[in-house]
Amino acid sequence: MSKILALVALILVLVLSACTTNNGNGGNNGGSNSLKITLTAPSGVSPSVIVLGPSNFKQTVTASTTLSSLTAGNYYLLPQSARKSGGTIADTAYSADPQTVAVLGSTQASVIYTQAPGSGKLWVGISFINSGDPLILGYDTARLGSSNPALGATTKLGQDPSVDDPQGLAFDAGGNLWVASRRQNQLVEYTVSQLSSSDPGLKPARVLTSADFDGPWGLAFDSDGGLWVSNYISAKVVHFSAYALASSTTLTPDRTLQGFFNPAGLAFDPSGNLWVADGSTSANKVFGFGPAKIASSGSPTPDFTLTGGTSTTPIAPNALAFDPSGNLWVSTNNYLFRYPKGRLSNPAALPDVQLNPSTTNTNVFGSIAFDNGGNLWATDFDGTKSYLMMFAPASQKGGAVTPDRSFSGPDLNHPPYGLAFDMAPANLPLR
Repeated sequence: MSKILALVALILVLVLSACTTNNGNGGNNGGSNSLKITLTAPSGVSPSVIVLGPSNFKQTVTASTTLSSLTAGNYYLLPQSARKSGGTIADTAYSADPQTVAVLGSTQASVIYTQAPGSGKLWVGISFINSGDPLILGYDTARLGSSNPALGATTKLGQDPSVDDPQGLAFDAGGNLWVASRRQNQLVEYTVSQLSSSDPGLKPARVLTSADFDGPWGLAFDSDGGLWVSNYISAKVVHFSAYALASSTTLTPDRTLQGFFNPAGLAFDPSGNLWVADGSTSANKVFGFGPAKIASSGSPTPDFTLTGGTSTTPIAPNALAFDPSGNLWVSTNNYLFRYPKGRLSNPAALPDVQLNPSTTNTNVFGSIAFDNGGNLWATDFDGTKSYLMMFAPASQKGGAVTPDRSFSGPDLNHPPYGLAFDMAPANLPLR
């Protein structure tokens, strides 16, 4: 009997030990790990944080909560920008820096929203090599509302060697700035808090590389937080998931689109169609791909193809932007074209507007963007001098048009190619 009791006691000890191991703070069982997230935001600001983790875990948190039954591992908290409207050119945003949290047992994290330093600005990328000058400029939009040809940037970044020929600029949903550093074949990320830096040589928060980068040019985030990158030299467009962007600095695309000559500008429309400007003079086309065509790798046949006409063919289309009415604008070497929303599905469609704001015959309109008021902004290099130009809706009618505002400024020392508002106007038909 004593041997039986001893055996029973031993079994009980083993069972209790197993329970402690599986349910204690040190266990790796999915039911033993939790993450308490505390969200703090000013009155009137609605926070939203995407949480990514192992085993394809993804959940959006909009209030303080505790996530339970988690698999142990690294979790990535990606705060999404909360818009605060009111700006005549661009709204301001509230956000917080992304975090990486190692979850093992009971873990806590705090996310505090403050006004995003980079919001309410127009950001410009300057193309040059070994210049020693800032290559990423932030202009306060309050100052863009008045005509001042000598307007200077209030934020200057990009003297770090990782930034070289920034062609594409894009903001993710958290308000972090992503830059395609074309000559370095890499991406750099500046977090929200860095966008108020007074140090032009500030190192980006992250530098991301990929064996598939070959002249990265255009950037566009999709509705899932994934990033599409066009590669001008290797003629392909690649996609990186939100989890890949958050978890690694050496990227491998999960989708690759081919069949281009020199893909440049990228843009999404409200239906999830990805539009690609093929910047080669051998193509002179803008392609549109529906969600089904970009769901996997390959050389898909475009659902939409815009070619223009004999006298209005966009030569080397570069950047793309949708206006508040859903019309697609295309920047080229010498002109700014508009394709009406109702004609985007017609391959034979001609642009209904051709702006020719040239001061010389060597203009290069590197990028375009729309603001809250529907004004069209464009970067321009006329062979000698660089400009920021603004065309009010009344001036977007075609022909030889004088910009409503034009800034040369002391900081536009080299050709500007990237352009992005932070935040993007809410009235634009974008996902």
